[in-house]
Amino acid sequence: EDDHGRSFLRFRPANKEDTGVYKVVARNKHGQTVCKGRLLVAHRPGVMEGPLPGEISDTEIVLKWDLPLDDGNSPIICYGLQYRQAGAPKVKVSRAMKHLQLLTEKGFEIEDENKRPPLDYSIEENPVPFSEGDPKEKYHFIAELDRGRFSVIVKAFEPVKEQFFVAKVISTEGLDKLEWAQREYFHLSRLRHERLAIMHEA
Repeated sequence: EDDHGRSFLRFRPANKEDTGVYKVVARNKHGQTVCKGRLLVAHRPGVMEGPLPGEISDTEIVLKWDLPLDDGNSPIICYGLQYRQAGAPKVKVSRAMKHLQLLTEKGFEIEDENKRPPLDYSIEENPVPFSEGDPKEKYHFIAELDRGRFSVIVKAFEPVKEQFFVAKVISTEGLDKLEWAQREYFHLSRLRHERLAIMHEA
C-alpha cells in the first residue's frame, strides 16, 4: 500500500506458473470493493515445426508452416527464416534468394519471435491513384473503430465485391486540411507495415 492508500498486487519475479485470473477484495466498515484481473506471463514462443515445401520453380519456392502450439502469451508479429546448404552454417534470409538450388541441397527451418523487428521494407513503385466520386455510394460504413484529432478509422463494406475493409476517413474542409490529407495519402500509399497489407483505394 502506498501513501495514497492504493494497494498493489505484485509478482517479483513473475513465473509462468503465475498465469491465471486473480481476484482482490478490499473491505472496511463502509463496505467492500472487488477487482479482478488476468495475468499473462510472456515468454519465448514454443518450438516451431519444420516448414513444408509447396510450389517450386527454378527461382522461387513456397514454404508453409503451422503456428507454434505455445505463442508465449504474446502475438507473433513476424517469422525469421533460415536456410543451410550441406556442410555450411545456417544463414538468415531477409531478401529474395538468387540462384535457388534444389531443395534437397538445403534445409530450412522457421524461427518465431514476439519482439523481432520487421524485415527490410520496399517503397511502392506504383501507388494507388485517387478515385473519383462519393465513397458513401460505393462503401457502407458500418462501425467506428478509432478516432483521432483529424481522422476516424471505420469498418467498411463494399457490396459489389462483398469484401470488408478498414477505412481512414479524413476531412478535407479548408486548404490546410486538404494539404494534410494529401500528405497522409502520400505516406499511406507507399507504406509497408506488418499490420497493413496493401492500400485498396483512395
